[in-house]
Amino acid sequence: MLSQGRENPASQTAIDHFLRGHYITDTRVPRSPLMSATLLATIEEQLEALLAQCGRLQAENQHLRHQAAHWQDERSRLIEKNALACSRIEAMITRLKRLEIPAP
Repeated sequence: MLSQGRENPASQTAIDHFLRGHYITDTRVPRSPLMSATLLATIEEQLEALLAQCGRLQAENQHLRHQAAHWQDERSRLIEKNALACSRIEAMITRLKRLEIPAP
C-alpha cells in the first residue's frame, strides 16, 4: 500500500476538482503525490484505450456502411434482373399460347 505523506493543499484541491469534473465523487481517500501520479497514469491509459477503441469502431462502422451500400446496389441489380427475367418468361408464355393448336 502507498504510504501517506504530507499533501500539498493546492494539488489536493486540483485533484478533487478533476475528480469531481469526471464523475468520481468520492474524494475522501487520502492521496499522496505518488498516488495522484498513479491515478492520472491509470486515467491516461484508460483514455488511450478508449480512444483506440473509438478509432477501431469508427473504421468498422465505415467498413460496414460501405458493405451495406454494396449489398443495396447488388439487391437493386438483382431485382431489376429478376423483373426482366419475369417479363421475358411472360412474353414467352404468351407466344407459346398463340402457337397452341386448338383441339378438334
